[in-house]
Amino acid sequence: MKIVFALLFLVAVAIALPIEDESESQLANENEFLNLEPIEQHHRERRATCNLPIGARTACNAHCQAKKYKRGYCNNKKICVCTNK
Repeated sequence: MKIVFALLFLVAVAIALPIEDESESQLANENEFLNLEPIEQHHRERRATCNLPIGARTACNAHCQAKKYKRGYCNNKKICVCTNK
């Protein structure tokens, strides 16, 4: 009975051993095939809601109400500020 238990234990250990992750090597091959280059720079545009010449306050207010705030206004730095007041 001890031998059967030892064999079952060895089989369980053999099954539980980690196998090499093939997805990393596949991704490396895919990047070489597609000639992909890593993005070095991230550029994020600021919202232009308060920079509009006409209707900036209305656009800012609508933007804030869409985000479930009561109102919104443009501050002196032309940034839309949402409030619940």
